[in-house]
Amino acid sequence: MNAEVVGNLTIRRAESFAAAQQQAMEEALNTLGQVLPVILFRQGNRVNLSGGMTFGMVSKLLHSRSAKPRGTIDGVVATTNRPEDKKHSDEIADYILANRKSKYYLGTLSLNIQEPLMLYTSQTESTMQPAYLVLPKTARISIIDGQHRLSAIKKLLDRLPPDQFQEFANECISVLITCEMDISQINQDFADANKTKPLPPGLLAVYDMRNPANRVVIELERNVAIFRGRIDSTSKTLSKNSLFLYTANQLRQFVKVFLTGRWQMSSVDFDKTAHDLLDVEDGVFESELGKATEYVNYLAERIQVWRQIAHLPAGRKTSAQIRSLRQDGYVCLTAVGLVIIARIGHELFKVNATDWQSYADRLAALDWRNSGALWQGNVVSGGRIINQNDLIHVAVDKVRTAIGLAKLRELVAPAKSSAAL
Repeated sequence: MNAEVVGNLTIRRAESFAAAQQQAMEEALNTLGQVLPVILFRQGNRVNLSGGMTFGMVSKLLHSRSAKPRGTIDGVVATTNRPEDKKHSDEIADYILANRKSKYYLGTLSLNIQEPLMLYTSQTESTMQPAYLVLPKTARISIIDGQHRLSAIKKLLDRLPPDQFQEFANECISVLITCEMDISQINQDFADANKTKPLPPGLLAVYDMRNPANRVVIELERNVAIFRGRIDSTSKTLSKNSLFLYTANQLRQFVKVFLTGRWQMSSVDFDKTAHDLLDVEDGVFESELGKATEYVNYLAERIQVWRQIAHLPAGRKTSAQIRSLRQDGYVCLTAVGLVIIARIGHELFKVNATDWQSYADRLAALDWRNSGALWQGNVVSGGRIINQNDLIHVAVDKVRTAIGLAKLRELVAPAKSSAAL
């Protein structure tokens, strides 16, 4: 049998894959270890192994060396992971628990084994081939990237009742294994693994359908003429020359404020609140979506600049007109304006005002230009929009007074107090 030593990994090549499997199982039996089927491949000058582990194996075999909060440079360099954020681990555990009876996604764990190991494969020459890794009972497998997923799995195994424990322990996660002795290279691997560019909030609002509020965002874009085809889902902000009207995240902010009245609520808190507010089975989702759609469509026919945009045919040439209108300066064409409109809508529908259209008529009739007197000294300064919570609060108060909604304010006092306006 041919043998090749690569770092701390000895690769033994048998005449066939069946023979490699048999020899790996015999060694595991003699060492009280276990065999992990993997795919052998190379990246650069290093051998890597890709496979899968059950959650039971993950819980027993893997460990993380987390840096201590406020640790020294030497202390951090001696570890392989950032300080654990226990709140993040709990969030992952809650996510798995909420979705494990349907579908959920956990990304690949990046692992490292620093002790000598045996790998059995065939003599076939290939850039990628099956192999069998023997894991001794004493193997110490450390996490390079994925300590919070590991912690979440362990938390769930501790929390689940006996009748669910084994079922969950048999579920699996993909793993990528390196055999690296140099701690500095292990640290570099961790840094390299975390250079992935995070998704912008707009794309999360489009992709993450577990949050029912994001489905409201999608449906509003589809069913409201002023939004249809005019929402940028890939950008964090809009440039002054953008041909779009709003970003997907700004539209999500509108939904958040319309549903809760709170524009300062964190995304994590809103995710939880949205599940409580939008019960699909009880028809609440369709009801709230209907209110938001009717409200925006009503205003889109009455706010002059919105009506002008809503009736523009789709296309790049007409999108240029949107850019021109935005450059003219309208509060309602900004994220701040959306928040103000959403907050007024929240108050109107929270008290089930049967005459909400009359208030909406007065809202639409306001001077929404940046130069309008209503916005001076609060969300507009020197012709520029100022996005500050206390100034938005002042602007909302002025709008309430201007449209005669102040008398209803006592009826929505609970929403106001929770909103920290």
